[in-house]
Parts: sequence; C-alpha cells; structure tokens
Amino acid sequence: MKLIRSALIVTVIAGLTGCGDNGLQPQKHFEAALENTSTAPSLVRIDLIEGGTTSTQCVYANDLIRALMVERGLRNAQGYDEALKGARANKLHRFAFRRQAALKELGLAYVEPERRQACEIIARGRPAFQDDMSGEIREGSPMGNL
Repeated sequence: MKLIRSALIVTVIAGLTGCGDNGLQPQKHFEAALENTSTAPSLVRIDLIEGGTTSTQCVYANDLIRALMVERGLRNAQGYDEALKGARANKLHRFAFRRQAALKELGLAYVEPERRQACEIIARGRPAFQDDMSGEIREGSPMGNL
C-alpha cells in the first residue's frame, strides 16, 4: 500500500512540474531559447554542478553560452557556434564550471524576482523570456514559435 501511494505521489509531482522526463525543460524549448538572438532574452532551466553540489537554476540562455565560451577558452563567432553546439548536445541540461569567470557569466550573484518567475513558467512546461521593452517575464517565445 505504501509503495502504491509513494508511486502515485511521485507521478502527481512529476505531472505538476510540467517538465519533461526527470524534470527537464522540454528539449525543443531549451534549444529554441539557446538559438534566440533577439533583444528579448530567453531563459533556460539547468542543473548547475559547482564544487560537488548540484542546484537547479534558471539563467538567460545567452549567459549560459557565454559561460561555456569562458569555461572552454573560446572566442569569436566560431567559439560561439561551438559553445552553442555543446549546449544543444547536453540533453540532461547539466553543466559543470570550474572557472570562476565562467560562473560569473551566469549572473547568479543577482537573484532577481524575474528569474524565479521564469522558473515557475518553465516548471509548468512552457518557455519563458524577458520582454525587451518592459523587462517583464513572459510565457512563450519572443519569436512566437512555441
């Protein structure tokens, strides 16, 4: 009986998150956010591995790409493309950074309410972006394609 109740609770919680398997942001939303080059930045949900500790964070997709570039010592457009390709290939959305300069690029020192709001939207299985005019977090994609 306890096993059935526990399985039901896990199923309900997984359903409430709106995320894909294992609580992941749907891959199509993750990739669309990474490819967004508009002035209205998209956010992604990642598992950040830092010093043996893993935490779930919502970060701006372009900050994630910049952090990957710094971590790997990449520069210029070719480096950007390589970092983007690496991020897209990471299906578990788990990223480990050793360089403090790379971690700084993620902007985690600033926990603004907008990130929390974006995390709530992403947890419901929807993409999130920051409106470039109002600064408000909105559900969907600035390109209107999701």
